[in-house]
Amino acid sequence: MQRVHDLLQRAGLATPPPRIGADRAMQLMSVDKKVRAGRIRLVLLESLGRARFTADYPDDALAATLTAQFG
Repeated sequence: MQRVHDLLQRAGLATPPPRIGADRAMQLMSVDKKVRAGRIRLVLLESLGRARFTADYPDDALAATLTAQFG
C-alpha cells in the first residue's frame, strides 16, 4: 500500500483523496463512460493484472464505501 501512496504522490495526485462527499462522488461516477442503463459498472480487481466490470453489487455497499473514502 505504501508503494501506491508513493506513486500517487510522485504523480502529484491527492493523498488521501479529497473530501468531496459521497453524493458528489456518486454524481461524478454517474457520468462515467462505464455507466450502462443508468447503472454504475465498477472495475474490480480479481488478481494482479486481472480486472472485471460489474454492476452486480449492493447499492448500500457502494454508498458506504464512498462515504468512507470521500466523507
